[in-house]
Amino acid sequence: MIASVIIWMLVWITNVLALEELKTTFTLSDKTEINTYSNFVVLASPEKIKLYQDKLNFKWEISNKNHSYHKFQFEFNKAYVLNKENQLHQINLQLGTVKNLDLIEAIDSYEVSFPYIWAKTKKNKVYVYDMRKEKLLWSTKIACKKMFFLSGNELIGCIKNKNLTIYNSLTGDLIDKIKTINEKWFFEKSDSTGGYFSRGNILSYFDTNKKKIIKNDFNSKRLVGVIREKEVIIVDKENKQVICINFLTKKIRWKYQCENRIDRVQNYANNVLVKDEESYKIIDNFSGEKLVEFKVKNRDLDIQAVYSYNDQYYIITNDKTFVVN
Repeated sequence: MIASVIIWMLVWITNVLALEELKTTFTLSDKTEINTYSNFVVLASPEKIKLYQDKLNFKWEISNKNHSYHKFQFEFNKAYVLNKENQLHQINLQLGTVKNLDLIEAIDSYEVSFPYIWAKTKKNKVYVYDMRKEKLLWSTKIACKKMFFLSGNELIGCIKNKNLTIYNSLTGDLIDKIKTINEKWFFEKSDSTGGYFSRGNILSYFDTNKKKIIKNDFNSKRLVGVIREKEVIIVDKENKQVICINFLTKKIRWKYQCENRIDRVQNYANNVLVKDEESYKIIDNFSGEKLVEFKVKNRDLDIQAVYSYNDQYYIITNDKTFVVN
């Protein structure tokens, strides 16, 4: 629970704001995993799982010593995790209650996208569940190096040595084999009609309806993140710009011009954090509007997460938590 607010540093220069250190019950270490979702912050350490809500108010904690919960995913105010036996569990974020979904043991990887869950074992057995009906839809053996949902969650993609194999999520029917995408490609993100893939420094889009790979001249080293339908955020360090652009049409939604050299850009759920030589800026990733700007004297923050609630911005670092005022 937040006990008090200590003014750590005041910098009032035009619209440059101040950081205030928050005294919280956070216990961060190199072994702490920080997850932000909606108006929740979940801290997972080998000892405990703790949840903070809204203005980082402490809500609950559960022991993690005998469970070793890991591989967090979030959907509809619930967290999905694997325990030490790699069984899938569901944590109700409102209540702090844990439910064993009683699916299968020894899950190697999984993904949740309502209403589906796919889970794969180390022996390459794949199971797909319907969360609404609470039943197994299908299972089969697939020798898959990388697995992911495509086209939202209507399809499941599987990268093998020599191709991308696509299955129907509902039925398990084999839809297609794409030989131009293989183990050398890295899956980035799914959207409603396909998914983004990168190979080397090149980012490409695979349209599952047209069965077509669309390449662009975007260098993946400049890519910060894929947001919304067909839009990506890239960094042009030469011109000191952060740009939100439509991957397919190249239509620019917004550009943010920095006055100084860009040092770092991090993409979060709704915002983009930009650090240049002078200060940190939090940018709205839909409009490109600068929401807040703050300076830190003699300190390069090791920022683990940026969390916002009611237009208040919280900076979670490796050893302290700050609020931007």
